[in-house]
Amino acid sequence: MDSCVSTAIARERHGAENLGLLHAGYGQRTQARERRAFEDIADFYGVRDRLVVQLDHFRAIGGPPLPTRTLRFRK
Repeated sequence: MDSCVSTAIARERHGAENLGLLHAGYGQRTQARERRAFEDIADFYGVRDRLVVQLDHFRAIGGPPLPTRTLRFRK
């Protein structure tokens, strides 16, 4: 959702020809779906410049991306 809103605002302000979008994959379970959404957003807004990067080294950190009952962020 954030990517879609950000792209819409950027296109309105700068035009599709002045935009480039980045998709960063890091081995997340939803990676394939997120990549499809990235391409759909870029297609919808007419953005031709796209960069896809794979950041697998983040998997070495481990753990879930959000707090859980057993893992909590320090305040």
